[in-house]
Amino acid sequence: MHEFHSHVDYEPCVIRVISYEPFRPGRLFGPPEACYEDEGGHGDWEVCDLDGKVSEELGSRLTDDDIRRIDLEVFDEMEALIRSQR
Repeated sequence: MHEFHSHVDYEPCVIRVISYEPFRPGRLFGPPEACYEDEGGHGDWEVCDLDGKVSEELGSRLTDDDIRRIDLEVFDEMEALIRSQR
């Protein structure tokens, strides 16, 4: 599990990543039988208050833009963490 700071509706919060599937780039060249699309690069997360407790109130205020932004933050955070462990 990994946590990082973010915000919802301009209010600071903690995003807790519950699970994450690492990104695996696809192969889009060569013979068709050797090609495949990108895989992974997404995870499940929850919004917590600054004390680390799950916040239903903050979660209920998430907009579609917040969800897209946090999904990208999760991707960046987790891929950086994976790279640092290699």
